Formats: sequence, structure tokens, C-alpha cells
Amino acid sequence: MLGAARSNNQVHRIYLNHCRGAWVRSGSSIFMSLIALGVYHIGIIKQNNLLGNSAAVLFLCLMNPPLLLLLRYSRSMAFTHIVSFFVTVCEVIGYTAVIYFFGGVKSLWLCMMYAVLINYIGLAGPWWRPFVAASLCWMVLAGAVALEYAGVIPGQDPAALPVLSGIYQAAIVAGVAGLLYVVAFVSSYMGVLLRNRKRSLEEKSVALEQAEKKNTQIPGRAGKAG
Repeated sequence: MLGAARSNNQVHRIYLNHCRGAWVRSGSSIFMSLIALGVYHIGIIKQNNLLGNSAAVLFLCLMNPPLLLLLRYSRSMAFTHIVSFFVTVCEVIGYTAVIYFFGGVKSLWLCMMYAVLINYIGLAGPWWRPFVAASLCWMVLAGAVALEYAGVIPGQDPAALPVLSGIYQAAIVAGVAGLLYVVAFVSSYMGVLLRNRKRSLEEKSVALEQAEKKNTQIPGRAGKAG
């Protein structure tokens, strides 16, 4: 019974973390959409860039209700972890779509979205999850860059600059991957420190409560002895 209650508490905590993440994701996505609309009216991006970015933002917002519903009614830790991982995959795909429709490999400054995702996962989840998220990010990004370079998907560069060589693009993606792993390491390390500190404070709080109970019981015993 105790194990089942603890598992239910963990499932509920994961659900609450994803609820907060969904609000942040939706808010930041809408903000990105407003920025895209602004730069479109200035003439920096074209209509296809705006429409593609809007579709990616819509995906990032609409993915929340059904996945949160699954997490809300989940009673299994295994199923919760599967849905949680799927949320991360969908979020990475959505951010990669935003990068692609803003110019692909020539707009990798937008990879800061990956860094924010990895950092949040490191603070909210176990130590290994940031590294999984970093791997997902660079692999999906590399896939999009490779598909664009091979001509499978059309380029979306609003400035229509010359196409970079394959080696140069591979080097850029490799550099991004390295930076993402650095972010994952820092995030994982900080998450472990924060959880250890929280655990230490909880243990000290429990010890203090037990000490106070003992102190309140001593006068009663002394009175009985007298």
C-alpha cells in the first residue's frame, strides 16, 4: 500500500511538472508567433516562413491537452514515463520546425530553445534525462539539416543566401551538439545539487520535529516520576 501511494504521488508530481511546462511552452510559442508576425510585416521573412512558424506554434500548443489528459489519468509509472518521453519528442520536433522555417542551418541561433528545454528537464527530472533530451535535439536537427541539404524538403532561407557546403553544415551541427551536451551536464549537475539540498533540508526538518516531540514528552515523564 505504501509503495502504491508513493508511486501515485510520483505520477501526480510528474503530471504537475508537465502542466507547468505546458503553460511555459504555450506562452513562449505564442510569443515567438508574435515576433514572427512582426518581422514579417517589416519584410525580414516571407509568407512561407510565417505560415510554417505558425503551424509549428499551433502544434506546440495543441499537443498539450491530449498528452496532459493521458498523464492526468495515468496510474502507472511506466506509462507516465513513456508519455513524458513522448512529450519531449514532440517538443523537440516543434522547436526544430520553428528553426527550419526560419532558415534552417542558417538560423541556429534559435537553438537556445533547445537549451531552455534541456535546462528545465534537468531541474525537474532525473540526472540522465537532460542528456537524452540533448541527444534528441541534435539528432532531429541533424535530420532536418540533412533532408534540406539533400533536397528532400525545400529550403526556407528568407534571405535566399548561397547553400553552405555539406561539411560546413555538419561542422555547425556538431558544434551545436557539443554545446547542448555542455548545457545538459550543467543542468544535470545543478538538478542533483538542488535535490540533495532539498532532501537534506527535509531530513533536518524531520529531525527537528522529533527533537521537539522528545522535549515536550520529558516534563510529562518527570512529573510521573515525582
